[in-house]
Amino acid sequence: MSAAETSFEDLRSIVVNAMEPHMATGKAYAQAKAALTLGLSVRRVRSYWERTVGLIPYQEADRLRAWHNAWKHKQVERLDHEMNLIKARKAKMDVWKNV
Repeated sequence: MSAAETSFEDLRSIVVNAMEPHMATGKAYAQAKAALTLGLSVRRVRSYWERTVGLIPYQEADRLRAWHNAWKHKQVERLDHEMNLIKARKAKMDVWKNV
């Protein structure tokens, strides 16, 4: 996805993804953690959350997209690992089913 193809809502969803793991402890804490993770200020993260962001520098958009690509890659690896564990448990259960 190029910079021209990235909409504000796409960038906002990246910021929200960075906040999600910390939302249970509160919105302000989640915004602070997302700011640290993404290299933005807390105020900037809050602006994305509240949909009040003005101009978005291309460096910021590039940084958000790079983080999101790395995050997606980690998610795929985590889900692959979970799937392999489930397959191993199923195979173990199938062995005992035939006894």
